Amino acid sequence: MIILTVTIPGSPVAKGRPRASVVDGRVHVRSPKKSASWETHAAWLMSNAKQGICHEGPVSVVIEAVKQRPSGGGYPSRKMDPDGECLRVRKPDLDNVAKAVLDALEKSGVIANDIQVAELHATNLWARRGCAGEVRVSVSLPEQARPTTPKTYAAQILIEPGEEG
Repeated sequence: MIILTVTIPGSPVAKGRPRASVVDGRVHVRSPKKSASWETHAAWLMSNAKQGICHEGPVSVVIEAVKQRPSGGGYPSRKMDPDGECLRVRKPDLDNVAKAVLDALEKSGVIANDIQVAELHATNLWARRGCAGEVRVSVSLPEQARPTTPKTYAAQILIEPGEEG
């Protein structure tokens, strides 16, 4: 069951490292403006696209971070590269993009806490030639019902008749 599907226009933005400063003897910690702004915009789009109330059980999240290809003679614009979307191994780091998306999901009220993400599939892509970047996010219930609490299983050692170990 799909809980949310949303496309966030623009190139993906990674979750920035928090910045700390001392003002009047007190430490203030804040997120970098670029990632905080992207998260706020993404959360607004997600809250407008969500259906129903905040989901509180385990969820599966699929993220496709699609970056616009740069113009000019760099790696992604070689003539031998495919015209369609293709895998990308460049900054921003995919794990940091996923962090920003998960924080936006929480901020938007789609999920109560990003700890609920039981399955995560993220892909870093170059956009089709001539197309803009975007981040596609899909949140659904996991296909298989899995136990939410860990269980301890006793290991059994099987010895075949005639084998002494």
